[in-house]
Amino acid sequence: MKTILVDIAKRDPHLMVDIFNNIRDGFKLFGKYKFMLRTKNANPRDYDIVVFVYWKLLPDKLNELLEIRKLNIQTLFISDGLFSLENKKKDHNRYPLLMLTGGPPSSNYCNRNYDIKLTNDRLQIFGDELTLSPWKLGGDKIVIAHQRGFSYSLEDKHEFYRNLIIDLNSKGYHTIFRLHPGYSSKKTKSSIKECGAKLCNEISYSDRDMFETDDIYASVSYGGKVSSQYIINGIPSFTKENTMSYPLCGKGIDIGNRVIPPREWWVKWLSYRHWTLDEFSRGLVLKFLKDKREICL
Repeated sequence: MKTILVDIAKRDPHLMVDIFNNIRDGFKLFGKYKFMLRTKNANPRDYDIVVFVYWKLLPDKLNELLEIRKLNIQTLFISDGLFSLENKKKDHNRYPLLMLTGGPPSSNYCNRNYDIKLTNDRLQIFGDELTLSPWKLGGDKIVIAHQRGFSYSLEDKHEFYRNLIIDLNSKGYHTIFRLHPGYSSKKTKSSIKECGAKLCNEISYSDRDMFETDDIYASVSYGGKVSSQYIINGIPSFTKENTMSYPLCGKGIDIGNRVIPPREWWVKWLSYRHWTLDEFSRGLVLKFLKDKREICL
């Protein structure tokens, strides 16, 4: 009998139990397994499969994941997804989960298994959220998407933003700093303004405004999900870390060389990386991963 360790980030206890039960129910459809919800004494090296459920992995957890993979222990990573962020607290069955094997969505350690031959069967589920807008190729404004804290390599993101703004302004671009929707300190706002960027809230620019205007030249993000949203809405993007949108983004923040790649295969791939807890419990997620040989059950 195979053993499965489920490592869930500490959140609301009811949500943790709900996640664990749905994962357990999904695996049970494929055989007999012994399940363990991770405690301090659990050693992931003693299990056949380790399922990580984290919204963000800190370096120590990333290192553990890498060590487990080197031992050829199967890993499955579950995190919050790109869509319906405003609905998560109300209904976590509304496609909040991003399924990736190997690592978190913004780390360099993911094994994304980009598949360019997927069907469009799941696209209709997401409606406008995965409907591609035409590329916007005019404008002179650069949107810089704020992320808090340090990178996975422990680089200070704030210094990256400051240096980027100074460089772009010196080249004649107008920079707009999109503040993190969750939290942005007064120190961050003051420091960014000193560099010459406009804060999006000061000029009444919401994401929707940016998606609908034609005066955005490109967006720049350190990592995370926001570059995917810009690309879906037709705004060429650059990203420093390896993200969900990495194959479609410009590398090295070379603003003068925007990338305008085909996106149709990519949105199909995104649709097959977003699933609900209910779909997991019914075995749909594991069947897909098994058929793609991303997991051995």
